[in-house]
Amino acid sequence: MLSILCYLYLQLKQKYNELLETSKMRESVVDNKIIELSNISDSMENNKTLLIRERERIDKMIIDLSNEEVSDSQTPLQ
Repeated sequence: MLSILCYLYLQLKQKYNELLETSKMRESVVDNKIIELSNISDSMENNKTLLIRERERIDKMIIDLSNEEVSDSQTPLQ
């Protein structure tokens, strides 16, 4: 009877360790996904900043070109 209990205990302990290991792997996967999502978010924020800067640069170019055209149209022909 004692040997059967020992055998069952060892099997139970093995199953517990397997579940514990699986749980640790899942936590690791979740942690990696969180890091990945955080990196994606940071990248998106960086891209947004770059797009805003590019838009500002383009807007400035348009204003400068428009000012040149106005200046050219107001200069009398010689």
